[in-house]
Amino acid sequence: MRPGRVLLNIAAAGLIVVSGSGAADPVPAAAGPSLTPEELKELTFLSPGIVAKVNDEIITSDDLRKYLEFELQVLKKSAPAHEQYLNKAFELYRSKLKSDIEDRVLLGAARDQGVVITDLDVDQAAKKEIQNVGTKEKLEALIAQQGHTWEEWYEDVRKTLIKKELILQRIGFKQSARPGEEMPLDSIPSPQMLREYYEKHRSDFYRGRQVQVAQIILSFTAETREFTRALIESLRRQLVAGADFALLARFYSEDKAHADGVWPITSEESFHPKIREAVLALEVGELSTPLEADTTLRLVRMDGKIAPVQKPFDDPQVQKEISEAVQSALVQQNIERVRRNYMRRAFIWCRDAEMQAQIDRERDPDRDLPSGPESEDPQTNSGSTR
Repeated sequence: MRPGRVLLNIAAAGLIVVSGSGAADPVPAAAGPSLTPEELKELTFLSPGIVAKVNDEIITSDDLRKYLEFELQVLKKSAPAHEQYLNKAFELYRSKLKSDIEDRVLLGAARDQGVVITDLDVDQAAKKEIQNVGTKEKLEALIAQQGHTWEEWYEDVRKTLIKKELILQRIGFKQSARPGEEMPLDSIPSPQMLREYYEKHRSDFYRGRQVQVAQIILSFTAETREFTRALIESLRRQLVAGADFALLARFYSEDKAHADGVWPITSEESFHPKIREAVLALEVGELSTPLEADTTLRLVRMDGKIAPVQKPFDDPQVQKEISEAVQSALVQQNIERVRRNYMRRAFIWCRDAEMQAQIDRERDPDRDLPSGPESEDPQTNSGSTR
């Protein structure tokens, strides 16, 4: 599997997104002032105090508020109903808290395994982001308008790269800084896996009947239908008498996308169901009678037919497609296994009891966890609700 394909999977897992912007992204309007005390009072989930603990690290409401303020202001400007705003704000809070918990778990694991990212690595990633946005000034403005400094963003890039490096080591695509401590997950599919995928997806490697045709297409309305039919019948008589198909197509056909009326090789399903059977019944070199479908009339000349075929398992292109598909799925599966394993090993406490139950279910999906009572003690795995 190509390295680029691996990185696509890791990107999909949310591990290499750096600024969250692209070249086409406009710089948003200024974020405006911070949330007022009155607004914060309504957002009870941001009440002061510890909201979570991950191993020996604590997460406070102030930690989350700084990252949420920009998104909350954008949300408020969209002017939803007040109750809807509060609900969506709570969803944003939970999403950020969950992300922050996972970040701390993975970064802690990376420290334990000696994963190191140099300033040069971060500089290269930052350079790519600058290229995406256009200039460093635009990127700095975007970062500032989201309530962060360049230095904070730079450290976030470093953390993102550390998580990516940890995952690459654990799924076997990078050598661990401390080899021998833990075997990486096998991300190379076996021949049996490739064969099983082929048998399960045989239809993906079946190429149905294909044809190559030339067409003259005329559209009509209720008022012009009879005139259009008379015209296309006249064109057919001229073609039967030996007129040049390409010349008539260029002059009369309304399908200007295909020069001289000649279409590329296409599948039988590309034809309208009303005319498909008539088209496929044509012999090579045969010209159809006028065929009507919806508001078009057409003449079709059959130029070639290609029989259906089941591409064999050992076809090089089939092997390439299967290998990429299976390894992509295997890498994604291993990424989730790595995440879950690190989350399972960590001590995690949340003030929000529902959030605690959700995290515990994801760490151990086979465990049936009832919602517990509120807890004031951050050494227990239960918490309070919103």
